[in-house]
Amino acid sequence: MGLKKILTAAAVAGFLLAGSSAGARVDTAVSLTPDETQQVLKMAMAEAEGEDTEGKALVIRVILNRVESGKFPDTVEGVLNEPGAFESMTNGRFAAAVPDMGCYDALEVIQTEDWDGSEGATYFESGGSGWHAGNLKYLFTHGGHSFYEEW
Repeated sequence: MGLKKILTAAAVAGFLLAGSSAGARVDTAVSLTPDETQQVLKMAMAEAEGEDTEGKALVIRVILNRVESGKFPDTVEGVLNEPGAFESMTNGRFAAAVPDMGCYDALEVIQTEDWDGSEGATYFESGGSGWHAGNLKYLFTHGGHSFYEEW
C-alpha cells in the first residue's frame, strides 16, 4: 500500500514550526530534533530524488531503523556519517540536497502515523546487484532501490 498522505504548504510550515526550538524533539511516535529532521529530509532527497513519496519514506526508515537497532550509531548524525554508509555523503549530493514536498510528506507520515513499510531494512542500494545483494538478506524492491537486512 502506497503513501497517500498529501500535505499543503501550510501544513508543512506548521509541522516544521512544531519542532523549531533548539534541541527540542517533536512530540511524535518518531522523535527528531530540528537538526535531525533536516538531516533525514536532505538524505531522503539525496538518495531518493527520483523516487515517489514511499521511496523517500523508506530511505528515512532505513536511517531510523539503524538508529534504533543497537548495531549502528545511536544518532541520526552518527548513522549518516558512518564511513561508507551513504554514498551521497561523499559524492556531494547530501550537501547540495534541497528536500522537495515528497520528502516532507514522507517524514510527516512516519512521524504522525508511525508508518513503517520497511520490513526492518537497515540497508538499501540502487540496482540490487552490488555488495548488498551478495552479503545481506534481500527484503524487497521499491522503485529503483532494493532493501536488505543483516542475516
